[in-house]
Amino acid sequence: MRLSFLWSVVAMSLLLCASVSARERDSEGRYHLTDDEKNTMLSPAQRAHLLDIMGQARNLADARRASKHHRRWSPNNSYGPAKIKCPGKPQGDNFVGYVRNASDNKIHPLEADYMDRHRKAIRKQWKDWLNSVNLGGNDGIDGGLDQFLAQHQPKLGIGISGGGYRAMLVGMSVLQGLDGRNGTAKQRGVGGVMQLADYMAGLSGGSWAVAAMAMNNWQTPQNTTQFMDLGNNLVLPDKDTMSFYTDLFNDVDDKKDAGFPVSISDYWGRAESYHVLDPAVYPSRGQNTTISDYVNVTAFEDGTGPLPIVLSIGRDFNEIMINQNATYFEFTPFEFGTWQPDLQAFFPVGYLGSDMTKGEPTKNNECVAGFDNLGYTIATSSTLFNGAYTMLLEDNVTSILGDIAKSILQDVGKSNNDVAPVPNPFKEYTAKRNQYLKADFIDLVDGGEANQNIPFEPLMQPARGLDLVIGIDAGTDQAGWPNGSSIVETWKRSKNPEFNYMAFPNVPDTNTFVNLGLNTHPTFFGCNASDYVNADSALEKMPPVVVYVPNYPYSYQSNTSTFQLAYGSDEVQGILDNGLEVATMAGKIPDWGTCLACASVLRPLQRAKMQVPNKCQSCFSRFCWNGETETKSPEPFTPPTGPPPFVLSKGHKNVQPPHTGDNESSGFDLGDFMDSKDSASSVYAPMSMMVALMLASLVVFL
Repeated sequence: MRLSFLWSVVAMSLLLCASVSARERDSEGRYHLTDDEKNTMLSPAQRAHLLDIMGQARNLADARRASKHHRRWSPNNSYGPAKIKCPGKPQGDNFVGYVRNASDNKIHPLEADYMDRHRKAIRKQWKDWLNSVNLGGNDGIDGGLDQFLAQHQPKLGIGISGGGYRAMLVGMSVLQGLDGRNGTAKQRGVGGVMQLADYMAGLSGGSWAVAAMAMNNWQTPQNTTQFMDLGNNLVLPDKDTMSFYTDLFNDVDDKKDAGFPVSISDYWGRAESYHVLDPAVYPSRGQNTTISDYVNVTAFEDGTGPLPIVLSIGRDFNEIMINQNATYFEFTPFEFGTWQPDLQAFFPVGYLGSDMTKGEPTKNNECVAGFDNLGYTIATSSTLFNGAYTMLLEDNVTSILGDIAKSILQDVGKSNNDVAPVPNPFKEYTAKRNQYLKADFIDLVDGGEANQNIPFEPLMQPARGLDLVIGIDAGTDQAGWPNGSSIVETWKRSKNPEFNYMAFPNVPDTNTFVNLGLNTHPTFFGCNASDYVNADSALEKMPPVVVYVPNYPYSYQSNTSTFQLAYGSDEVQGILDNGLEVATMAGKIPDWGTCLACASVLRPLQRAKMQVPNKCQSCFSRFCWNGETETKSPEPFTPPTGPPPFVLSKGHKNVQPPHTGDNESSGFDLGDFMDSKDSASSVYAPMSMMVALMLASLVVFL
């Protein structure tokens, strides 16, 4: 009996944790796995064992379901959403029932109220930081900081890229280098910037970082990693493995019993919740924790925390390939929706899952609460799963168990369980070009599948009016390191006429990024307010300066595999320490804090027609991209551990780092995916159980 089909099932489950993958696809978007790749990841013996486990898991799932006698409906104690009476309708001319028409390019009143409260709460921190980097005083900002901040306080956003646990850890590590509570970061001039952020956006693995930081009250990144239990594999916990899976199935069954379609994203999201939420604060491990619960976090109540945003992509019905202009959907603690001109509409995220038509409840004032589960929300942004099942069905499977598995994948393909389905709140809502007009569900996929791996989209919106956007890139474009392709892809997208309302800075090609070493250190784009795509047509004539911050091995080779789902304590600490060096450039450039401050105040000063301090000119001459390109193919990018040439030259040398030849791409490895760290446990049997239980669960709800 051929077992390659069953290996492919495992491969599809593995793909769930990825962001943008380098694996090639065919014209229909299907992943192709060679026999060598299959044998590397699961041996024939392991595949045979998987068949045996599948049979056991199917029987276990059937027995569990047969013994279930009641449903848990309350959104307060269950993963399953609950039916409730709809709240009062929002008031305003731009609301159609519960749907907010965002064509006026304004943020929701609740978001506006929070931003007003938040910005007042952090004003003193702005003053303290700007003073600490010498932008106050006689040779600083004209008129003094009090007057400047009262009228022109900068607006700051931070975006964290995708890339699994690597992206989560790299993102948090850079935040550690910007954290005012970190003594080294403060001494080097950039500590405190994290506390000045108005928005924090993440996609794929970056959304895990945002969720972990936000929902745990913005603890220090160092403290946050202490409860995340990263040495315990995300899908293969060392202890109570069967209990872990049983709890997952019970939770997901509650959602299914409540009448909602479930997908592997539900299991994935529940597993993620066990790591991103502090069990001391969330003893149910996120079973009933929603993204809208952020309003109960202390940092929200006192206005000190940034507003978290999770970014996903809407996949068109029957679409396999995700095109560059795909619709981005964002989750905030207030809303779910999109700014893109074809819809430009939002719905209260706390009532997502409600059956709506033309913005009104379809059933007698009946709404739903609890669908916006935090784990499911971040799972919608980290589900790279489209297209593979079509290829897998080409295998000739003849056994009974094989036919069961084949029927699962056939149904997954037909019912779109290969994505994260969200009940469509915009059904029959009239917009310019509502592609979801008749759709019952919006199918969400990995936020990085359009190759824009940094979540710039929500941060560049004119409605939010940001002055500075810091984009953290943990991509693995070239030998496991970023090469600028993420920001380049966003630049390409912005040139489409559909997006002419939103400006984006001009950036060079990826070859130039590598040849000039722009992928080795923070670089400013858009210092010249006219050097933007859509500079004339954009609604915001002074769009944000973008600070591109790529992952680089200052002190540690942090280009780990996207598929590595367990990290030992030494690895975690190595990445955290390296990210601090990335954010502070190892303390080698004494005026780096001043330069970042100059970038943050540049737009407000330009908008107010105020003079930019003279000391900023030196900063801009070193950190702003000056338009130079070098498009020849670069040498292999395998940098040595240590600061790059730009940093060692104190910002005067833009070249590619030396080629070591010993730092190849940290691509997929079975051991990375299956191993737990700090543990000697056996791995392949639990892995088989995980996949088998997932498949068996799908059989149950077919």
